Amino acid sequence: MLEWVKAVDKASDHSYDSRRMKKALNCQGYPVSRNKARKLMREAGVQVRN
Repeated sequence: MLEWVKAVDKASDHSYDSRRMKKALNCQGYPVSRNKARKLMREAGVQVRN
């Protein structure tokens, strides 16, 4: 699932926060909560660009 998080992050040009990442992962077939999306982003080393 970390590969998907990294792919979504790259496709979004590092603009997705945990809410949008949750929606993107849910559309891909991974039913995750916002907190789980946040943890996955942290684990994958993904941060939102300011």
